Amino acid sequence: MKYSNLMICLLLFPVMPVGAQNNENKDSVALTREMTLEKDYSPVIRDASKINRLPELKEPTVPKTSVEFATFSMPMQLNPKLTTLPVNAYATELSFSKKRGYLSAGVGSFVDINADLGYHLLCSEADQLSIFGSHRSSNGNVFYLDDDSKQKMKINDNLLGLNYNHNFDYSKLFMGISYTHSAFNYYGDTIQYYSPFSTIMLTPEWDQSSTQVNGIFDSYFGFSAQNEDAFNCFFKAGFSHFSQKYMPYLDRNGPKENRLRADLDLNRDWSSQQVLGVKVAYDGSFYTLNENPEYDFFPLTDYESYSDIGLNPYFVYKSNSFGVRIALLVDVLLNYDKKLNVAPDFELNYRPTNKLLLYLNAKGGVTSNCLKNTFYENRYVAPSTRVLDSYSSLDAVAGLKANLGSCWLDLWAGYKIFQNEHFYKQYYDFREYEYGDYAYRDPLGTLHDITDLSKMAGRNFSMPEYRDGQVFNTGAYLKYRFTDVFELGLKATYYQWNLKSVKSETGETHPPEAWGKPDFVGNLNLSYQLPSIPLKLNLDYNLITGRKYCCELNVKSYRYQESQWFFDDYTPILSSVDSYSIASDKLKNINDLAAGATYTFSDAFSIFLNANNLLFQKYELLYGYPAQYFNVAGGINIKF
Repeated sequence: MKYSNLMICLLLFPVMPVGAQNNENKDSVALTREMTLEKDYSPVIRDASKINRLPELKEPTVPKTSVEFATFSMPMQLNPKLTTLPVNAYATELSFSKKRGYLSAGVGSFVDINADLGYHLLCSEADQLSIFGSHRSSNGNVFYLDDDSKQKMKINDNLLGLNYNHNFDYSKLFMGISYTHSAFNYYGDTIQYYSPFSTIMLTPEWDQSSTQVNGIFDSYFGFSAQNEDAFNCFFKAGFSHFSQKYMPYLDRNGPKENRLRADLDLNRDWSSQQVLGVKVAYDGSFYTLNENPEYDFFPLTDYESYSDIGLNPYFVYKSNSFGVRIALLVDVLLNYDKKLNVAPDFELNYRPTNKLLLYLNAKGGVTSNCLKNTFYENRYVAPSTRVLDSYSSLDAVAGLKANLGSCWLDLWAGYKIFQNEHFYKQYYDFREYEYGDYAYRDPLGTLHDITDLSKMAGRNFSMPEYRDGQVFNTGAYLKYRFTDVFELGLKATYYQWNLKSVKSETGETHPPEAWGKPDFVGNLNLSYQLPSIPLKLNLDYNLITGRKYCCELNVKSYRYQESQWFFDDYTPILSSVDSYSIASDKLKNINDLAAGATYTFSDAFSIFLNANNLLFQKYELLYGYPAQYFNVAGGINIKF
C-alpha cells in the first residue's frame, strides 16, 4: 500500500496506543534522540555475496502480510526508503547508543565490496540531522547451469542520504533526501538459434556486458501535531525521480519517471478508548520517453501517466486486552483502465492473557508498481516495460502469537484475492530487419550483409505476465533463546496458488502458472555466543522449493520499403510465428547453508567473517541468472 508506514504504526493496537508518535513529552523526546542511532541495524556482510544468493526472511509481525516470501529475483539491493541513521549492535545488545557514527566495511572473494557509513551532524533535544551512505558492488564471475560457461556479473549500487527532524512540544517537523546510483549488466544466459539465412549460430555477448544505469532521487517533507482538544494531524509529501540510461537498444535513452505522493491523516480522540479519523492520499506517476518513430515498431502504452486518489475513513477502539479498527479503502484511478477499487481495512487483536495474542486482519487495495518499486523487486525487467499496478479485493490473515517463556511462537494462515498480479517470465527478443534482397539494418541503424548476424541479440530480460486469482498461505515461526548464549529461529511458509486461465487471440487456453513464486520457503538460524571469549557464531540454512520458469521467444520481422520501415505480419524472415513459448520447467531448489563468526573487541569495534553456500550448490535467482558459488567475506564494524 502507498499509505504512510508511519501512520500504519500509529494505528496498530494493542501493541502501541493510537497516536503514540505524536504524544511525545520532553523525556521521551530525549530518549528518542539518544536512540536515533538504531541498535537494530547490523549490516554484517551478507550484502554483496549473500544478498546476491538469497533474500532475508523477515520475522512475521502483527499485522502480517498474508503473502510474504522472498524476492530472490533481485541479487543485490539497497534500502529503497529513507531511514533514520543506524548503528551496529554487533554481538552486544545495548539499550541505546550515544555514539554518533558508524562504519561497516567488508570484502568478499567474488570481488564483493560493501560499506555503510553514517554520522549525526546534529544530535540535540530539538534537532537531529543525520547523513548516511551505502555501497554494494560485485564484479566476479558466475557460472551458467546449462553449460558451466562463465559470465561476469557487474553490480555497483551507491546510496547517499540526509535526514532532519525538529521536535516541538507537541509536534514534529521532518524531512529528507537521498540519491541512489545503480549500475549493472544483464548477465543472464542468452538463447542460441540458427538463422535460415546463415549457418552461423548466434551467441550474442554485447548486451550482457553493456552497463545499464539507474538513478533514483527521493525526497520527503512532513509534520505531525497532537492536540488533546482538537484534531490530531499527520502530513507527509514526497517527490521521486527515476531515470534509466538506455532502452533495449543502446542508442535509445531509457524512460524517466516523476512521482508525487502526499498523505494526510486527521483524527480525533472521541474518548480515552475511541478514535475517529480519515486519511486522504495522492499518488501520481508521470513518464517521459525518448521515442524514435523510425525504430519504434510497437506503442509503449504502459507508460501513460496516471494518478491514484485514496480515501480511508476509519474508527478505532482499544482497551487493555482488545482492539479493533474498522475502515474502508477506496482508490480512484485517473487515466487508468481500472477506475475504482474498494477494499476492506479491518484489524482485530485480542489478548486473553499477557502471553497470548490472537489477531485477524483483512485489507486490500492498490499496489503501486512504479519504476522505482519495480527496480527494487527485480532490476532485470526489460527496460521498455513498465509493470502495471495490481489490485487486491481481500488480503486476510489470521493467527496467534504466544510467549512460552524462553520460546516465542507465531502461527498464521492467509488468503488473498488479487487482480492483475504480475509473474515474471524470461523473455528473449529477436528482431530481423530486411533491407533489400541481401541486407538488413539492425536496431542501431547499421546496414549489414544478411550473413552478418552477430548484432542480432536475444537479450535475457524479465517480462510480466498478468493474472487474476487467489493464493493461500500458512506458516509458523518459532524462536527459542537461552539467556544471551544460544538462540534458534525456525520459520516455514507454504503457498498454494490458484490462477485463472487466459485465452489467447487464437482461442487457445494457456495453463496458468505462478512463474517464479515458491510453494515453500523455510529458514533455520542458529547463533551461539561463546561464554569465555567475545566470539559469536552463526549458522543459517535456507530452503526454497517449487519455483517454475517460462522462457518466451519473441521474433519480429521488419522490411524497409519506400524509405520506411514496416512490420511484416505475414512473411517474417525467421519464423511464421510472431511470439511463442520455448521452454517451461522447474527451477532448481535453493538449498543453501551459510556460517559466520563475529569477534567483539569492545562496544565500538568488531570484526566478522562469513562463508556462504557451504553446500556448493548451483542454482538460479531467475532462469539464466545464476547465483554466486561458494564464497567467503570478511570485514569490520566500528562505532564512533
